[in-house]
Amino acid sequence: MKMIKVIKVLIFFSILQNNAFAFKPTAEFGHVGIVRDAIKGSLDSPNPIERTTSNGNTIKFSDRAIKEIRDSDAEVDHSIDFLNASAHCDNELLENCSDRILQIKNFIIANLKSDQSRNGPLARYNLGRLLHTLQDFYSHSNWVEKTNGSEPNSNLGNSIINSVSDTTTTCEADGASLITTGLTSGYFPLNETNKCAHGFEGTIGNVTIFLEGIHKDDPSRNKHGEAREAAVKATRNLIEEILDAEGIKGNDLAIAEFMDAYGTLGFVVDDTGSMGTEISQVQNIVTNVLQLAQSDPDISPTNYLFERFGDPDVGEPLISKSVSEILNAAFSLSPNGGGDCPELSQTALLKAINVAEVRGQLHLFSDASAKDSELKNKVTAAAQDKDIKINYEITGSCSPIDPAYIEVAQATGGQVFFIAPTEVDKLFNLIKPSLYGDLEPMLLVRGVHDGAVKEYTIPVDSSTTGLTISVTSDSLTTASIFRPTGEEVTASDSDASITSLATAKIISLTKPATGEWKLAVSGNGVFSVSISGNSTISLNDFDFVEETGRPGHTGLFSINGQPVKNKTPITAKAFITGAIDTATFDLRTEEGALIKTIALDRGTGEVAIDEFVGNFVLPNERFRVYVSGKDALGNAYMRVFPNVYKAQSVSISPELASAELTANTTTTVKLTITNFGTADQFTISATNSIGLPLSINPTIVSLGENESKIIEVTLTAPDVQALSKLSGGILIVEANSQSNSGINNTAVVDLTIGTSNNLTVNIDVKPGNSNNTINLSSDGVVTVAILNTQIAKGDTIDFDPALIDQSTLNLSGSVARQKGNSGHIGNLVDIDGDGDQDLIVQFETSALELSEENTFAILQGVLLDGTKISGEDFVSVVP
Repeated sequence: MKMIKVIKVLIFFSILQNNAFAFKPTAEFGHVGIVRDAIKGSLDSPNPIERTTSNGNTIKFSDRAIKEIRDSDAEVDHSIDFLNASAHCDNELLENCSDRILQIKNFIIANLKSDQSRNGPLARYNLGRLLHTLQDFYSHSNWVEKTNGSEPNSNLGNSIINSVSDTTTTCEADGASLITTGLTSGYFPLNETNKCAHGFEGTIGNVTIFLEGIHKDDPSRNKHGEAREAAVKATRNLIEEILDAEGIKGNDLAIAEFMDAYGTLGFVVDDTGSMGTEISQVQNIVTNVLQLAQSDPDISPTNYLFERFGDPDVGEPLISKSVSEILNAAFSLSPNGGGDCPELSQTALLKAINVAEVRGQLHLFSDASAKDSELKNKVTAAAQDKDIKINYEITGSCSPIDPAYIEVAQATGGQVFFIAPTEVDKLFNLIKPSLYGDLEPMLLVRGVHDGAVKEYTIPVDSSTTGLTISVTSDSLTTASIFRPTGEEVTASDSDASITSLATAKIISLTKPATGEWKLAVSGNGVFSVSISGNSTISLNDFDFVEETGRPGHTGLFSINGQPVKNKTPITAKAFITGAIDTATFDLRTEEGALIKTIALDRGTGEVAIDEFVGNFVLPNERFRVYVSGKDALGNAYMRVFPNVYKAQSVSISPELASAELTANTTTTVKLTITNFGTADQFTISATNSIGLPLSINPTIVSLGENESKIIEVTLTAPDVQALSKLSGGILIVEANSQSNSGINNTAVVDLTIGTSNNLTVNIDVKPGNSNNTINLSSDGVVTVAILNTQIAKGDTIDFDPALIDQSTLNLSGSVARQKGNSGHIGNLVDIDGDGDQDLIVQFETSALELSEENTFAILQGVLLDGTKISGEDFVSVVP
């Protein structure tokens, strides 16, 4: 009965219009503020969540990690999850809601305690999803009214909780006046007869509706304070429970990866015949990284990536936490093949970006131009979407520098190094500072020498522990850095390291003095400057945002692609980590010249108190965003967000942020293209990071001013076996003006794997009974074991049944049986005596859709990450 009610609500979502009162998932009083208060401390719990490592060091959640968690939390009101009433504890689905919390919690624990498959970003992403549901329980249910306080429900996150029955009257006819003393939650958007409403103000069709409801989403609502306080305490308690779980408590590696976020360090290497010297130099770099990682515990990339490419083939990227695995991959390379000069470098980058973590760095090594340079805008869009910086290390023995390399590097905050083959390994001095996870860009400039010495001023603040300056130029005459005292840094200085290359110079300094440093540069041709500091102060994120999300629960979420310039000022949001006192935001050209200062206000009602938001008119020039001000000790600082932006007169927006791929079928992604400029024709192109065949309809679109049309991109998925080897990818769709090559925009759509039979698991029907006889006339149950398998033990797959969403399990038409009133479904036990935990589940015999002709029972289900599973076992059916 309750599932029928959920379907009714989903139908209403398709016709909801904008509404007046709205819980802001991205606001201080909402989910992001709750997460921060729980983790970093609030008035009720002033101390942050922290742990002490085996060597006595104290670890806390970094601001970057907290942001990942709270962004994922808020996204539940923006993604496909906003249609899932269980994700919000609505509609009296408290059993489903609490089961979701418990299952995701178990998934996070299983992830973190596994040395083989540990994935900190995935754990934080799922923690955010879990916390949204946990927090909504206190706002959407009558828990605080029932308990008359702000203490959390100790059972939530540890067991299944129940709401009142479907027939129990919970509210007066107004849907807002509570009657029941039992536990309930409101229906959204409309209440059922004799039931409480969540509360809603808006229109359905042409009818304006106002329902007061029982929600406590907004500070103006009765008992909002108690609900928020309970949510903060519950959030803190659940995170503590994860950190204290068996296999995680005392596990330094698991705790460190969970509590901080660093990104991927990746090497993308051309292995064609002319690259022999360069490959051996890359091997030297990876060897140096390995040696440093073994000797320095502060080395902290989330993982490493290695990928080879050539022509006509591109390898699959290896991503690993082990430098030794990357080292083995590097030393397995040998130069071969090639023929013509250009190589598929941009295709290789798309594959690498697809699997790399947010805020990563990719270094591409080649001596050739790109055979697929038409992908440059798509590579830029994919990299900017994940804040990944791309550097190109080009030796040029095959061809001159490809303009695509310059454009992508510049747009993502990277550089192009045009060097000799024997100089490649010297770039380790450029890579080394980034290994510590806290390298923040302070100045990024690209320009053309005009005969004069160009000078740049860089304020170094009290949080900066290292400084790295890299200058590249067609012809470099001078690249000198001067201390605040006016003294020039020289190679003999004990705190400095200077690496001179044919067309570049890299200067590294340890513990630079606080104050104003100066850089002097001269030469001929085009040059670029990158100055970064190891620091806790970071312009961690900058986004152009719009009001969107779940009806009644909208927030400021990132737009897709480049910002669009029209008559309305655009909204932007910034997030700064570290101890600062003041912040002023500037837009600057790529040459570093000031365009204008923009007003972003801190902690308004739209965002959290540690974020900045404001509206401004976009400039016509390409620009970067800088922030400057005083740190907490009164010293000047400056940071820059690496991405380059260009206001566009065309937008391309996907109907949904993600698309699900199903084996042997086609999936159609719909996007809307809108032209805000004069009438024009646009060419539509698309690619995807996992190499699926695709078609576009139409490929050319004619649009008048302010006109929109729908584009359809259809992808064809392979068979089950091939699709099961994929972990998902991205689709990048680009619109280019036929009259002006500077007018273009892109959209990035996540591709998820959603086929049934995506993963085949081993099951044992009636373990211990080799006959597997099932009597359909029995009123009993059938026990099934879902087995834990490991390739290391000779099995065909690695699979842990603890990752199953047990509520989705079905055996030939019979759903998994709950045990008594506990709400629990299965038990993890070692049923086959191999030392690992298998899952034991029971199914009602009478509900099995089997006949005497059936010789196999089929189990189906879904993992907590959305992967579908199936398994089968022989049975002997008797009537």
